[in-house]
Amino acid sequence: MANEFIDREFSPSNLESYASACFDVAADLSEARKKRTNTVLIPSRGAVPIIWGAAYAIDCLKKEHEEYRELYKSLRIPSEMKGYGFPAEVPIRDDPTKDGLNLLLFPFTADINMGKFREGLDNDFYTDATREFFTKVVGALRKDPAKRLQDPFFKFYYHLLTRVEKRNELAKQTLNFPVINCKNMHMIDTAISGRAFTTIYDAFKKIGMEPEMSIIVDEQGGKLRRDLRGKILSGTYPNAKLHKVRRIFTEDRGASLEGVVGVIYPSLMFHALDIKGMPKPIGAGSWYPIPENPPLYRAVFSTFASMLKAAVRKECASYSDKINKGHEEKELGKQTDRLKDFLRLGLLKGEEIGEFPFPLAHNPSKTYETGSHVVHVCFSREDSLKILEDFKKSRPTPNPNI
Repeated sequence: MANEFIDREFSPSNLESYASACFDVAADLSEARKKRTNTVLIPSRGAVPIIWGAAYAIDCLKKEHEEYRELYKSLRIPSEMKGYGFPAEVPIRDDPTKDGLNLLLFPFTADINMGKFREGLDNDFYTDATREFFTKVVGALRKDPAKRLQDPFFKFYYHLLTRVEKRNELAKQTLNFPVINCKNMHMIDTAISGRAFTTIYDAFKKIGMEPEMSIIVDEQGGKLRRDLRGKILSGTYPNAKLHKVRRIFTEDRGASLEGVVGVIYPSLMFHALDIKGMPKPIGAGSWYPIPENPPLYRAVFSTFASMLKAAVRKECASYSDKINKGHEEKELGKQTDRLKDFLRLGLLKGEEIGEFPFPLAHNPSKTYETGSHVVHVCFSREDSLKILEDFKKSRPTPNPNI
């Protein structure tokens, strides 16, 4: 990355704007809690750091504000989802409860390049299919855990976690996630063009869910797609609170600035279309934590998390006498300079993962990565069909605690 670009992206004004948005989201969550909302959906990689920042803000505010003390006590997240990349010091407890405000991080990531898997495939078709599929998977969480595996969409996602990725604990925690109060689910997302969050919202509306939303809008709305800008800014989505920022500098920059690795399985999505009896549309994607190697990526992530924490705490000084603004400004400057030094090494360019570093039930026949750092893992036709046929033959288990 050129020095000028890095300095511009991580300028003091951009950091202040981003930190301010984290405070806005914290306030939105406080309001959601008052409405007895029990689920907060994080459907995009770019929104993951926003919830870290909101958690840092809540931690600051709870010391002097009762409503934020109550909010802090209620926040919960499944431990496996916290492992996606939440910094260790983010103050969110594990183990969701039916009375908590439970964070649900779910891989709606749809930055798909199907053409690299097979020439001529329509990316837009698979992008929309992915978002619609995961909307239906989340919709199944309105059911009692004992009935979720009877839903074909949830069952396929569960099959992907257990039979393909061998992530039984994440599958179990997802299966046992507290029943969603569909009337008041809250969603936190980012908006660049606006296509993703509007598509997701419209898909939820089709299945009877109209989540309230905190939407972080990049470049203060300047990048919104022309055909969507008027609808978004004029209130067509009345459930959306728009928080405009100067720059979402984490968007599509990969795991080092987002905390999660987005993974897509193109061959499963493609071959599922030809198998009779498969639920349609099929989405086949997942999130992983940052891999241990190369270690520099974790170092970048740790530095970015420290920078974000300092930016939020500096902002918090306006609300709390217990925060030393001068100290936080000094810490923010130090961590920002350190992050810029890392970025000048070019760590966010090119192949982020290389060889897929996580265990799978089948060896990939091909892996590649998009410009937005979404890893695509392809299986051979034989292995893809085996995975899909195994899904068709599997039966729902009546025991949600397997």
